[in-house]
This record gives sequence, C-alpha cells and structure tokens, in this order.
Amino acid sequence: MLTAFQLKGQLPAEKITELDAFFDEQYGPDQSLVNGARYYNMHLLASGHKFFGEDEFREGKLVLDNREYNDVFLKYNLYEQQIILRYTYLDQIYHEIIPSNSRIHEFELDGKVFRKCNFPGTDTLIYQIIEADDLAFYFHWSKTLSPGSSKEYIMGEFHQSKRDSYMLRNSTLHKFRGAKSFSKIFPEHQSEILKYIRKNIIMIKQATDAEMINLLRQCNIIIRG
Repeated sequence: MLTAFQLKGQLPAEKITELDAFFDEQYGPDQSLVNGARYYNMHLLASGHKFFGEDEFREGKLVLDNREYNDVFLKYNLYEQQIILRYTYLDQIYHEIIPSNSRIHEFELDGKVFRKCNFPGTDTLIYQIIEADDLAFYFHWSKTLSPGSSKEYIMGEFHQSKRDSYMLRNSTLHKFRGAKSFSKIFPEHQSEILKYIRKNIIMIKQATDAEMINLLRQCNIIIRG
C-alpha cells in the first residue's frame, strides 16, 4: 500500500493540494503547526489584558521550523512573550495552543513583522522590525502586571504596552529613547537629523510606524548626502 508521501510523489501539484485537504479532513490539521501546549489564561480576573493590540485573535502569518503558515489566527502575549495559535478541527471547537518559542522564527500580525533575534550581550527576544534601505528599527514590546488596587481585580492590573526602541546600524544594535539619543546614533549627521525631527514634530516615543518609516528614509537620504 502506498504511503501519503509516496502517493504525493506521483501526483501533479493541484492533486497534491487536494490530497493535503483530504488528509486534513481525515486525520486532522498539520501536526507540525498545531503541536504545542494547551493555552490557559491565568489572568482572567485581572484588569486590562496582556496582548499586543486588542484581546482577540487576528489573521496573520507564522514561520515555524522555517516553514511558512499563512492565514492563521494569532495573539501575541506580551506579558509572557508567547504566541497563541487558534485553530478548529472537525468538532468545530476552537483550540488554543502555545507553539514552542524555540520553533518560532517570525510572524506577522496587524501588518507588522515580528522576528526572534539575538544580539551580542542580549537575550533572545521578539522584535517588531521596520526596515528601509540599509537601516532598521527593532521594537521590543512588553507588558507588566502590578498588584490589584481593589478587591475587584484580585489578579492584578496590566499596564499599557511598553515599547523599547533600537536601531540596527553597521551590525550594531543601538538603544534610544527620544530625539537626542536617536540622533547620537549618527554622530556625523546628528544636527541634520535632529533638525528634521524637530521640524516635522516627530515624537519618538509615541511615533507611528508610518512616521518611523519616513524617519528611516530621511536618515538614509542624509547619510548618502
């Protein structure tokens, strides 16, 4: 009897897609994708929530073990730095799992690209990455939980999302907080970049992705003269 692998080797591409769908229906979804620990929310009684953006699953992309999965439903848990994946099977019940962080390379959520990276002197962290030409911003997002201030929120209160900002230039990761510390990353062009930031009233700590992309592009223009 032919195995699924042997059978695929004898079929054209469109038939392979049909075969994959058949095996998903008969034996369940891709086990490489849905292999993970079951997710339990241990902070249901806390005020606020611990996720990036809204407390809801959104359609995105996940790169797991160097394999790309599109149209998957994800949440990014900022407090525990975990990805939560939701899927359904024949029972039409939602299943929520946590893929192992060691298997995750990259994911996309809300049109933003996140990648797991390690730099000298730092731990392996998940960064949102914004790139333009030779420069890139690396944003690490997190949330903290403080003790509840009332009996109503006995599990504590989640704070607003925190964004730690970095720039990757010449293979070195530079941390910055505001306009001055950012402009110091470019000592030879510091005054020009600072002037551009002030003229365009860019509030570095609260700047949108679109504003930061424009800033990257302008930095490239200034550097190249």
